[in-house]
Amino acid sequence: MTYTIVRPGGLLDESKDGAANTGNVVMKGANAFGLPPRESPGSILREQVAQVCVAALTEPAAVNKVVEIIAKEDAPPLSFTQLFEGVPADDA
Repeated sequence: MTYTIVRPGGLLDESKDGAANTGNVVMKGANAFGLPPRESPGSILREQVAQVCVAALTEPAAVNKVVEIIAKEDAPPLSFTQLFEGVPADDA
């Protein structure tokens, strides 16, 4: 069975300053964000999480991966293909 597990950071209904989004999606493998020595945790809009989940349904690069996602204002805008390709397949 193929799968994609999406682990979002803190969920937001809207950005704190009322802007349309909180930045571009950043995607890493399992256990990438959190307490040190990991990267700093972040947040992401529920709408962005939904977009990632929908993309995972048809994106071949999303197969058998566990991904953690947040949004960052300074992150480059990448396609979902590029984001999923940047995460190694799960070994489980």
